[in-house]
Amino acid sequence: YESVLDAIGRTPIVKLGNISKGLKATIWAKLEFMNPGGSIKDRIAKYMIEKAEREGRIKPGDTILENSSGNTAMGLAIVCRQKGYKLKIVIRNTTSKEKIKMLEVLGVDVVKVDASLPPEHPESYNQYAINLAKKDPSLYYIDQHNNLDNNESHYMTTGPEIWEQMEGKIDYLIAAFGTGGTLCGAGRFLKEKNPNIKLIGLDPVGSVFYDWFKNKKMITPARYLVEGMGDELLIGTAQLDMLDDMKQVEDKKAF
Repeated sequence: YESVLDAIGRTPIVKLGNISKGLKATIWAKLEFMNPGGSIKDRIAKYMIEKAEREGRIKPGDTILENSSGNTAMGLAIVCRQKGYKLKIVIRNTTSKEKIKMLEVLGVDVVKVDASLPPEHPESYNQYAINLAKKDPSLYYIDQHNNLDNNESHYMTTGPEIWEQMEGKIDYLIAAFGTGGTLCGAGRFLKEKNPNIKLIGLDPVGSVFYDWFKNKKMITPARYLVEGMGDELLIGTAQLDMLDDMKQVEDKKAF
């Protein structure tokens, strides 16, 4: 590859033989940890930055702003370093020290916010970056939680890869539901190919998505330890009406 960015995507799919043993279903896993930044979020970082470049919204030397649980931050750190952008990341103070240290090593300006603050608080994880972008128009706010380029990146890349690798033999697509970009974007592509494919989201206990999906009930969010899943608010990229079902995951089962 000419650049580390060329190594993003086209990850392998592997049959989970031992886990599938004795089940009616055969389970396959797409190994997104093999992206350079270690997660599927490399895809949206590259796609959203390059689309903003094409549309003239950013230029090298600008500062990119985002709030992230760590994986999108890592993807953006790699893309920004390659393309010559500065990066400011708002992150919860409960995020693993290893993730925060790695971001700092890559030159990211990391702003840690109190994870215990309610989502409507102006200095909470959900509001801090929004308010910062309003105060400083020189910052380009990616806003992965509401920017549908997130979903589009998976419609354009992840979905087609899965369809091709599985030769169209898919019954269910199951994914952790954070921003919802992966499941909604890749899922939209797959359902266009075969409307019978079912989309199943996984949401941590304490997040608001599950109760809203099941009962249109907005709960008071509660703390959970698993990172990169769920949210305290309903967000634009979480197109819940596309899903066929949603399951809850407890912390003790996630670790």
